[in-house]
Amino acid sequence: MTVIIALCVDNNIEPECADLSVRSGFSHKKRSIVVGVTGGIASGKSTICAMFKELGAEVISADEIAHMYMQENTAVKKAIADEFGDSIVDSNGDINRKLLGGIVFNDYEKLRKLESIMHPHILNCIETASNNFRNFGKGILVIEFPLLIETSSMHMVDKIIVVSAKQSTQIKRLQNRASISEKEALQRIKSQISIKKKKKFADWVVDTEESTIVNSEYIRRIWCALQNSLAHTK
Repeated sequence: MTVIIALCVDNNIEPECADLSVRSGFSHKKRSIVVGVTGGIASGKSTICAMFKELGAEVISADEIAHMYMQENTAVKKAIADEFGDSIVDSNGDINRKLLGGIVFNDYEKLRKLESIMHPHILNCIETASNNFRNFGKGILVIEFPLLIETSSMHMVDKIIVVSAKQSTQIKRLQNRASISEKEALQRIKSQISIKKKKKFADWVVDTEESTIVNSEYIRRIWCALQNSLAHTK
């Protein structure tokens, strides 16, 4: 704790984006801040969120929420099976996410159909968590939110961090993570809006092409900026 306090004094940084009129902005009146971490697929969002967690942030993940609904929500599983066929459900009654991914990332219309099933549940869950934290929480909530910009959900957060990486790096990470071809990896990357457009909404941009040490230091500096904001909240 002493180290973090020292960093806050010495390394405070202001948001990189001055014009935040595109959303309600940093308007909380209490003792909490909600931060959205977004960026392209396989850009390093989970790693950045883990760094915030080590510093003491509460962290939730939109992807984990989606997985939970696919595993546990009978209505969601039925809707997916009705749309994509019973073969999408394995012998245990679970959605085969790898098979589903292979289908939707090769067909724009099918991807949009899946999103129409999943997004209302995911967004409702995130908005509820965000509002509850703003009203009753204390400190910093970090939401790993890949489609924050695509779903126009900027109002759910007070600050936005965009995580970026070279497309070649994203492809390699996706191939290693999902055991897919370069072509399939590129299709998944292109299913999201460009990182250039996402950066327009950013308070801070984290480039994961930098070393872990550099990124860790930058995250600590952002953390301190957020802590200082909390300290001055009336």
